[in-house]
Amino acid sequence: MNLLQLKSWSEHQQVLAVIVMAGVIIFLPYYFVLYPQNQDRKTLEKTIEKKKQQLERQGALRSMKSLEKEKENQLKHNRILREEWNEATRRLAAFRRPDGLGDAYVGHIDYKVRLLDVRTRLRRKSEALGISLPFDLGMKTNVTRQEDARRLMLQLRAIEKLTDLALDLKIRKLRRIIPLDPVQHTLEGKTKPFLEEYPVHIEFYGSLKNLYELYRAMFEKEHVFTIRHLRIEAEFPTKPELLSIKAEISALAFLNPPDTLRMPTSLPGKHKGPMGH
Repeated sequence: MNLLQLKSWSEHQQVLAVIVMAGVIIFLPYYFVLYPQNQDRKTLEKTIEKKKQQLERQGALRSMKSLEKEKENQLKHNRILREEWNEATRRLAAFRRPDGLGDAYVGHIDYKVRLLDVRTRLRRKSEALGISLPFDLGMKTNVTRQEDARRLMLQLRAIEKLTDLALDLKIRKLRRIIPLDPVQHTLEGKTKPFLEEYPVHIEFYGSLKNLYELYRAMFEKEHVFTIRHLRIEAEFPTKPELLSIKAEISALAFLNPPDTLRMPTSLPGKHKGPMGH
């Protein structure tokens, strides 16, 4: 079709031809450009709708206001847990101001001097009460340079506190008291321990009243211990009231003061909700 032929047409035919050509010009870009994009848009809308429905079923599609409220609740809950943790550690810690905790340095001479002082004091106390004690208290005087003086000091403190408690309960005789290997407790994903447990094996003769008082005393701040194992036997048929008691009792040492734990007052950075809103 050329321009001369178009001029030979009637006005009505010319108008009709222009309309047809315009329709073809409009249809071709729509069919090859806009239509595929429109189909992609519909597909994305269907995908988004499915994702929204899935998030709604899972309870994850929430507004920013709802997420901020949840964050505040979580921070409040975290503060409550920290307070409960601080209170629990204060109640369960066997050592209030212990040597060897934190960054405190403990030398072998420090341990030896402390051991002699503890032996002397407890021997005088036992003699005054008429209660027999093992002379060495299960702790050795001669230590090598390779041995951990800090660990020995804390073992000695556990022995001292438990022996003091046994004497205060007025048991008949302390037969044996031996420090066992410490147990370290770490948090998941951490290598540095936050808590050390110092178990002590103890054997003594006493009454059922002594055993009841031992349990009661362990709830007091001055004598906080945890019992790992306990065995009670009546070894003397002629004295059924005299019991042979063997126990493994632990003293807990939190390596850092609980008050040093600090929680953030706000969460770092800006957080987006689901779907980027």
